[in-house]
Amino acid sequence: MKRHFHAALLSFVMPGIGQVHNRQFAKGILLLLLEHFPENKHFLFKFLYYCFHTSIITGFEIFAEKYTTIIRYKNWTWYWSFITIWCSYFLSRIYCKWFFHNESESNY
Repeated sequence: MKRHFHAALLSFVMPGIGQVHNRQFAKGILLLLLEHFPENKHFLFKFLYYCFHTSIITGFEIFAEKYTTIIRYKNWTWYWSFITIWCSYFLSRIYCKWFFHNESESNY
């Protein structure tokens, strides 16, 4: 059974995998990024850390768009994916720092 997701910019076809599974996969990758975030490193290292993780996902997306029929770009390109994923990671990190701020202070 193929599931289709159509948007104004992208078209996804995921055989046997629903959108819920795709979201769970993305959340899992985000959790790994946040769990191993280099908190005490230099700003440039943190920036490159975001870029590295974003590049991996964007690379898989480029491969899937170019060599399979899973993704078809309509009015979208790889750099829009890179920018949106990078911003999502960055904003998620800011939110987590804000949300867990008091919890980290109470740890022994």
